[in-house]
Amino acid sequence: MIESGLGGRLVPLTRGDEDVAAIAEALVATLTDPRLDDMRAHNLRRAEEYSADAVRRRWEDLFRDGTVRSTDEALREER
Repeated sequence: MIESGLGGRLVPLTRGDEDVAAIAEALVATLTDPRLDDMRAHNLRRAEEYSADAVRRRWEDLFRDGTVRSTDEALREER
């Protein structure tokens, strides 16, 4: 689930020509607005949770001993 301003930007769609402009405006703002630095950093951290190495480690834990380490533990070992 996306929370507008935290995990992304929600743009209401009206099925009109203004949809394209609204989406483009939200995309440009998401990528360039310095006030959204925290949102971008949050999303980069969340993306790391799903890196191939992080997912592989969680699967290895599960098959090895039936437990799954937290994402934070997996990421610390990855670094």
